[in-house]
Amino acid sequence: MVEVTANGRSSAPPERVWAVLADKDHWSDWSMFDSVDVERPGDPAPHGRGAIHEYASGKFRTREEVLAFEPPGHYAYALLSGIRGLKNYRADVTLTAAGDGTAIEWRSRFDVFALLAPVARRRVHQIIQRMVDDLARAASAGSRAP
Repeated sequence: MVEVTANGRSSAPPERVWAVLADKDHWSDWSMFDSVDVERPGDPAPHGRGAIHEYASGKFRTREEVLAFEPPGHYAYALLSGIRGLKNYRADVTLTAAGDGTAIEWRSRFDVFALLAPVARRRVHQIIQRMVDDLARAASAGSRAP
């Protein structure tokens, strides 16, 4: 099992960071993804627990299922398809009040063929660190504020 963690901080309170994270309809405003489509709505609809989303960035596509939707502090998902070689991928995003802002932790765990582990670890870290940085920036700027 490979574990990768990215950390960041937003000047926004956890409720605002959560609002940006949970609002998949507007991820294209701040994230690397061009679009996020709901394949199956979750509870609460449409993006909560049990939802299946398809993320698109150019020709690259992934599908994920929401495992935890606990505002304003915990969001978790499992990768269903889209990244060859990774198995049993799960990520947990934790938002914690930190002074006047929010500490963001995005922790991913997955299985991968041992020889590919260093490359997979580095690439996954790059992706999730970018997501953390972009999420923190969007929430700090007031994007999609509650």
